[in-house]
Amino acid sequence: MFLKKIQFKLTLAFLIVFVISTTVFHLVSFYSLYTSLRSDDHAALRSRLLSYWAQFQIGGMPMLLEDLDLEKLLGGERPALVRVSGLDGRTVLLLHPAAWSAFPLEELSGFERYGLEQVRTLDAPGLEFGLEVAAINLGDRYVLQVGLSTEGRDRLLRAFVRNFVFVVVSISAVGFFLGLVLTSRYLRPLGKLNDVIGEILSTGQVSARIERSETGDEFDILIESFNRMLASIDGLLAGMKSTLDTVAHDLRTPMTRMRGVAEIALRGEPDLEKYREALSDCLEESESVVKLLDAIMELSEAESGLSSTTDEPVELLALLGDVVDLYAFAAEERAVSIEGPVAGATPSEYYVSGDPARLRQMIANLLDNAVKYSPPSGTVRVSLRVSGEQVEQGRPEKQVILEVEDTGAGIAAEELPYIWERLYRGREAEGRPGLGIGLSLVKTVVEAHSGQVEVCRSDLGGALFRVSLPCR
Repeated sequence: MFLKKIQFKLTLAFLIVFVISTTVFHLVSFYSLYTSLRSDDHAALRSRLLSYWAQFQIGGMPMLLEDLDLEKLLGGERPALVRVSGLDGRTVLLLHPAAWSAFPLEELSGFERYGLEQVRTLDAPGLEFGLEVAAINLGDRYVLQVGLSTEGRDRLLRAFVRNFVFVVVSISAVGFFLGLVLTSRYLRPLGKLNDVIGEILSTGQVSARIERSETGDEFDILIESFNRMLASIDGLLAGMKSTLDTVAHDLRTPMTRMRGVAEIALRGEPDLEKYREALSDCLEESESVVKLLDAIMELSEAESGLSSTTDEPVELLALLGDVVDLYAFAAEERAVSIEGPVAGATPSEYYVSGDPARLRQMIANLLDNAVKYSPPSGTVRVSLRVSGEQVEQGRPEKQVILEVEDTGAGIAAEELPYIWERLYRGREAEGRPGLGIGLSLVKTVVEAHSGQVEVCRSDLGGALFRVSLPCR
């Protein structure tokens, strides 16, 4: 099970990359060190060979022998093999350390034809180093061969390899352990996320939240997004529960009335006129139920789908004019006058981004309420303006301000906090048509377009609703 964990896989992957890269680096370093040491050994070999050749040129064989005896006596020079042979291959002089007798020295006669730049190597069984030999002619009678061992070079290279293996193994072991610890720490938010998901799946409760580490990394962003998603789901579930409770409560009255009308009609004497009247009452009650359900479905659709509204330019001045014209007939029937936007306004000032159908619906609901709650001979004033560059209500960008004002009785102060709730109807709404959905829909549409809606004034002189939307 542990081998399947992501912390083990990540640690192993990084460890493999480290070992491969370190191995490549050490191979390059080993080759560089090897070529450098070999070049130094060959340079030392040629230097010794030329030194002996110079002694021979100055004093002949006696002086060469004298120089070799002096070196042997002093013992300061690096041990070397020295062989002088005639042109016929017969050995005239052969000097070397006793330990080098294991080398096949008889093969030296085959190296005589190689010159100063040609270095040949003798290998001996049982020895961990070789003997590198170079040759040069001493006049017309002799050939001088000098050999130096590779023992120092080979010892250094073996130590390099041993150190490399020790370092790689040690660092890999420590790195693997630290990798497991660090990945376990860094992946801890992922474990918390899995725990919360498991808790939600087992209990069905979405109220749990994951605490952020405040590091600002990708896991923090993931946790923040997950918490927002849970909050959204929690809100949707709470809204569904509230809607179902409200619908169940509001449906009980018309359904009970329908049942009562049907029972009374059935208990009495058979009478076609009574049956017709009972069916008519049941039809009216069923229409009110259908209107209630349609209104709730419309609000739910707006709340769930407006986060992805179309982002197109909408000219509010023209949209507002269409809605005012539409409600002019209903206002005329109630003897209510509507004062629309000031003529001559520039349409280009009032462009916002959003869904024109939803914005039209929002304006229509505000205007419908204003007309409905205005008394006969009352006035509904509708205005549109741009807030300018100054900060207004904490929003730094330009705002299009829509205001709808009526001359009705206003809204009681204690009812103001509840008017945005779905299916809420205040005291003034009694006896008037409506389901208490309009203002909930207004608030949903405005917030989906990154705006704000508020009641700026509500008294005996009427109510003033203000909508602020960002300019496009």
